[in-house]
Amino acid sequence: MKIGLLTIHNALNYGAVFQAYATQEVLSRHGKTEIINYKNSHIEKVYSIFNVKPNSKILRHLVRDLLLLKSKVTKKVKFNCFFDDYFNLSEEYNFNNISSSKYDLYVCGSDQIWNPKVTNGCDIINEDYFLGFIPTGVKKISYASSLGNYRFDIKQEKQVKYLLGTFDYISVREKDGTDYLESILGGRVKQVLDPTLLLSKEEWIGKLNLRQKHDIEEYILVYTVPRSSLLKDVVDFYSKTGIKIIAVDSNLIKIAGVDEQVRDAGPQELLNLILNAKMVLTDSFHGVCFAINFKKDFAAISSGTLSNRMKNILSLVGMEDRFIESLNDIRALEPINDEVYLKSLLLLEEHKKISIDYLKKALSN
Repeated sequence: MKIGLLTIHNALNYGAVFQAYATQEVLSRHGKTEIINYKNSHIEKVYSIFNVKPNSKILRHLVRDLLLLKSKVTKKVKFNCFFDDYFNLSEEYNFNNISSSKYDLYVCGSDQIWNPKVTNGCDIINEDYFLGFIPTGVKKISYASSLGNYRFDIKQEKQVKYLLGTFDYISVREKDGTDYLESILGGRVKQVLDPTLLLSKEEWIGKLNLRQKHDIEEYILVYTVPRSSLLKDVVDFYSKTGIKIIAVDSNLIKIAGVDEQVRDAGPQELLNLILNAKMVLTDSFHGVCFAINFKKDFAAISSGTLSNRMKNILSLVGMEDRFIESLNDIRALEPINDEVYLKSLLLLEEHKKISIDYLKKALSN
């Protein structure tokens, strides 16, 4: 059986790369799997080395990009090496020729492939990510697809209802997204785990040649995406502990209290830093996923309206207390002990089994 996976795979974004790789690996247990090498001009533009928008701040952004040029180029090279080494890619496709791809079945997901702001940069739905190019009779499966916080207007809801009505199996990553799509479709939507959680800690270490180190200086890792103001306060709080703080952060200016800033980490470098950290401070959904999967002490820092995904996964594994909305929450936070993790990882295994069983059923029927 030949499986075609359509997702966001070639962005210079850690979460996108990790979810694409994990989905590929899980699907490969059931048949020869290729990531459809779909070239999305909007995503390529967003993650280009020079992404200067024509507005009043154009000069400032241009100077910033020039100062970050070396780290951006280095990071891009590392990501491209990861794509070459670990992705099983098809030939290149785009909007005009993707209908010529040939697979026994198609899987789309995960990531925010159903959020037009992400895939198109506007409110126009990209039907390719809804597998709209596939002829009748070919199986369509969604695994852990997401629309983030986006909500469709009435016209779009009709469009989405038609597109998803042609799917054999539909699953979504977030609880609120599941409920929302069920309200449009009248049911038929399953909530499943993010694919990064379907691979065990041991699988991540083995497949990507990660290294657990025991003879290094202790450090707290900061992994930030939106770089919320609260995260800056939390870093300041932990800087007073005397433990070294390393930040994976592509911004030009280092967060106050950070001892070492890594702007150009490749995907494996980031996972190695999480794996060997004493503690992880993150406002990233996938940062939380890997902290849990790698059994690390961590704090999930609120970034406001973008925090639903983090809250959802923490709720699934009974770790709601790790969600930080104020400095008082940090002051009250205790290190995670083995007993807490034993319970949380048992809950994770239950949800993992449900998700894997769903995928097995979808692929075999």
